[in-house]
Amino acid sequence: MKRVAFLKLGGSLITDKSKPYTSRPAVIKQIVQEIKEVLQLRPDLHLVVGNGAGSFAHQSAKKYGTTDGFNNDAGKYGYCVVQNDAVILNRMIVEEFLKQGLPAVGFQPSATILSKNRVPFFQNFTALQAMIDQKIIPVVYGDAIVDVAIGATIFSTDRVIECLAKYFHKIPDLKVESILSIGNYDGVTDFNGQVIPEITKDNLSAISKYLYNCQHVDVTGGMAAKVLELLAIAKYGIKSIIVNGAIKNNLKKVLLGEPVLATVIQ
Repeated sequence: MKRVAFLKLGGSLITDKSKPYTSRPAVIKQIVQEIKEVLQLRPDLHLVVGNGAGSFAHQSAKKYGTTDGFNNDAGKYGYCVVQNDAVILNRMIVEEFLKQGLPAVGFQPSATILSKNRVPFFQNFTALQAMIDQKIIPVVYGDAIVDVAIGATIFSTDRVIECLAKYFHKIPDLKVESILSIGNYDGVTDFNGQVIPEITKDNLSAISKYLYNCQHVDVTGGMAAKVLELLAIAKYGIKSIIVNGAIKNNLKKVLLGEPVLATVIQ
């Protein structure tokens, strides 16, 4: 049975969200290096990587209001700008994989997902599944997708991963091992900065007040949306871990089953 791990590289980790269109090349390089080391130790592990939009597409999406679609030529043009901004950052991630000798390919969600009033109704991940079968690493990203009712909308990386997790859950010879959400923070924290070790549907109401503290532009809902989407995936028996990728070797340790400070969602 193939074992697959999903790695979501948060926009706050790989970009400087306080500076528009600013990536963090050294961080990206370190993350890819850790992935490479893990694959050397676990050669049978299959990966799907996703990158957040960070200070790239979030900026233009807010400017053009793409989350709410478009009804004129200016909005249509804005949708195209947002989609291009998303691709630019994705190419930076893929290029680093290639520099380190890892077979990675950018995978465009807007070519495989359609929505109606922001709800996806068409998805086709056959090509992505074939990449996994070939031990190619698909690198997906939060994208601006076509919406048949409102023109377009934003489809976050977390939502893409949620769709993929549901899709792969139905494949008999494939097991989604875990979803790692990798940011520049230690997990979900309370008002005192203490990491909440576990979030389940049973304690969600008690900790929900801690999920709405985000200082930078994020049109996809930030931590609150992330946690809710990961909880939706948990019902398929898939565990998610929110971990600080800015700390060297944290990602590597999690993938190797070693303990780190993190929030587990299950």
